[in-house]
Amino acid sequence: MITRSFKIFLLSLVLVFSGSVISKLNFKQTLVSPLPAIREQKTEIMFAKQIKPKLELKNNPFQLQKSFIPLVSAGSDFDEAAAYSVVDTEFGQVITSKNLSKRLPIASLTKIMTAVVALDLADKTEEFTISASAASQIPTKVMLKEGERYSLETLLHFLLISSANDSAEAIKDGIDRKFGESIFIKAMNQKAEFLGLKNTHFTNTKGLDGDAHFSSAEDLSLLSIYAIKEYPEIAAIVSKE
Repeated sequence: MITRSFKIFLLSLVLVFSGSVISKLNFKQTLVSPLPAIREQKTEIMFAKQIKPKLELKNNPFQLQKSFIPLVSAGSDFDEAAAYSVVDTEFGQVITSKNLSKRLPIASLTKIMTAVVALDLADKTEEFTISASAASQIPTKVMLKEGERYSLETLLHFLLISSANDSAEAIKDGIDRKFGESIFIKAMNQKAEFLGLKNTHFTNTKGLDGDAHFSSAEDLSLLSIYAIKEYPEIAAIVSKE
């Protein structure tokens, strides 16, 4: 019969042996906190309940009518471009085009979507405080200063008339702060999906080049017409000289 003292001896021996093996294997225990996953889940729920419905309030009934035979020739200047489209905005007829669906860098045309999403998620009278990040953006910019406050309407004028990078960043920062999460870029991509822009993806609000930041002539035509027809604030700004 195994005595109690012998059991204690065996247990001590096992513990010493286990400690010796673990130390020789340089075993390290890693604790994984569940907090990031919980936070991400909460953000997804908030996005689905608060952000997505706002992005889907204005449907896009406009579709391009493509023709296999160009109705006109665009001319040699256009033919040098990597891609283009000429569209009848009343009927949606593609008059002429080149590489209509090809994914390409789009530079500041990104700011069309920045303006659309901004108006989906905020009223034009809302005021945003300029952050240090916005004030430090590279040109083109309108020299916004950290701590200044501007209405969304004013920032949209800077964005669409001057193509101001600091204004684009200020809009993103302001709306992210409003919802307490970094949601603006995700909202841009959600809006693109809602509109059926199959060759479009955004990684920033300004149009800085990147492998994952692109669109096509077809998608930009649809987005531009949608922005003008469904957002009178945008139409009014871009019609100014």
